[in-house]
Amino acid sequence: MSEAKPTQEEKLNQRLAKIQEKKALLIAREQQIKAELNQKERKARTRRLIEIGAIFEKGFEISSTAEAEYLARKLHDQAKRLLAEDKQESDGRQVD
Repeated sequence: MSEAKPTQEEKLNQRLAKIQEKKALLIAREQQIKAELNQKERKARTRRLIEIGAIFEKGFEISSTAEAEYLARKLHDQAKRLLAEDKQESDGRQVD
């Protein structure tokens, strides 16, 4: 006995199933690549934060997070004041 040939509809359904399988594999690969990129970005950021923290700690002889936070707030406030002063000066020069 010979096996019956698949109908046109069955062939199309098989092709569709293969395409859907490939699509699922591509989606999984895409998610894997995105996860790898995110992990590399997190590692780079962590390294950068550690390096900056070490420079900050060494340069200002900081021994606690409380000291670092206090100094960061003070530096931030001072920078805002300086930028505001610079802006006022440059705005004043433009008016002349």
